Amino acid sequence: MTKLKKAVKLAAKRRRHKKNVEKRKEQRLEKALREAQEKEAARLEAAVDHELAEADGDDAAAAAAASKLAGFEVTAAAKMGKKKVKQLTRKQQKRLAKKKVKGEADRAVYSKKFVVKARRVYQRAVVRNTDLE
Repeated sequence: MTKLKKAVKLAAKRRRHKKNVEKRKEQRLEKALREAQEKEAARLEAAVDHELAEADGDDAAAAAAASKLAGFEVTAAAKMGKKKVKQLTRKQQKRLAKKKVKGEADRAVYSKKFVVKARRVYQRAVVRNTDLE
């Protein structure tokens, strides 16, 4: 195959891939929009059920509708608190693991240092207190 033919094939492949990616992106957006509309419709239906049950004076149905309505609010609040986790490459993961190991080693050294220091301070205090008596 000539260089030109390879370049043309590669360009065609990239175009196809780009089209596929755009198509999948549109499908995801449509699906998200459809799900949001369905969820909103279900929430509104639950709110209407709750109001109708309250108007009828039916306590059991009102409580059931209220719990269903509260469930929508709880899930909305839970989604707001979620944090997106960054995807790391293998190299970044290795680097992060090494950093953690090094940090743990440093922490161990410093904790030992401060334990020894605290013991010395305590021993000095004991000596001082024995002299006073």
